Amino acid sequence: MHLKVSISFALFAILISFATYASECERTMTVGKGRNWPPYDVEKDGRYSGIDIDIIELILGKANFCINYKKMPSTARGLLELKKGTIDLIYAISQTSERMKFGVYSLPYREENISIFWKHQNHDELINVDLETLLATDLLGAVGRGGYYGTKFDLLLGSTNLKTKIIEVNSVDHRMKLLQENIVDYVVEDELTGRMYLADNNIQDIRQHTLYINKNRVSFLFSKKTISNDVVNKINQLIINNRIEIDKIIQLYTPHK
Repeated sequence: MHLKVSISFALFAILISFATYASECERTMTVGKGRNWPPYDVEKDGRYSGIDIDIIELILGKANFCINYKKMPSTARGLLELKKGTIDLIYAISQTSERMKFGVYSLPYREENISIFWKHQNHDELINVDLETLLATDLLGAVGRGGYYGTKFDLLLGSTNLKTKIIEVNSVDHRMKLLQENIVDYVVEDELTGRMYLADNNIQDIRQHTLYINKNRVSFLFSKKTISNDVVNKINQLIINNRIEIDKIIQLYTPHK
């Protein structure tokens, strides 16, 4: 009899605890979580961290929103799910007119610098060329699936046979391994991600090219099907109010040169 009472009381306490936790959240946001992408998005021992993860948890936490992460195999899949309304938002997204048809952008919250990584010793004659010259060669490149690399890159992609010389690969690990094994000649990658990958894996024969493909600022992208303008405005104000905290997060993960 006492055992049943104890169990019932314990279950009641758990239910009260969940109810209290739920009542503390104004709503739950389903967030499309990308693949492992240090230092922005890191999964270790079942726990998430990184620049983008820490920033989104800071902002949504201050908005009194709970977070339900839903793993996405690629940016392309995340955009598709956002369009369908099965997730509420994705992060680290560049602005394009196509994406604005089904999503609403927040204010930008950090900068993104996209560069090229390659085995420069294999192509000494291309070390100081511009993007047009580099892409006009017969080199094979790897990019992230569903990624955006700027207007200039898009124009070159549409005006040349570049599509036949670019392959889409989901993860930075896979892209870099293809480069290490000489299956591709270069990788289009975020500058900080590329540098950290080379340092963490002690890779000496891959270097960053001197040119940048794109420099821009990234935002959260909200689904038009599930998120109101009032919510977006609330998030925007929190981004403005927490610039110092956001900068501290970025600095925490950025190695000193």
